[in-house]
Amino acid sequence: MKQLKLSVDHVTGSIPFLNGALRSMVTSLTTLYASFKALDIIKESTMLTARVDTLSIVMQQVGKNAGYSKAEVE
Repeated sequence: MKQLKLSVDHVTGSIPFLNGALRSMVTSLTTLYASFKALDIIKESTMLTARVDTLSIVMQQVGKNAGYSKAEVE
């Protein structure tokens, strides 16, 4: 019985440590996920900017080939 009581006391004493470790792990995972989403948004914004720039250049060339000025195409 004494051994059982010591075991229970040991397990009970470890619970706050496990709670803190779990909280720390959840916080770290949340931070990692938020960082990943921020990088994904930055990547998508950069790609959109590149597409708009490319479209602008293409449309200027199409307008030039059709005899329109840059102002008319814009």
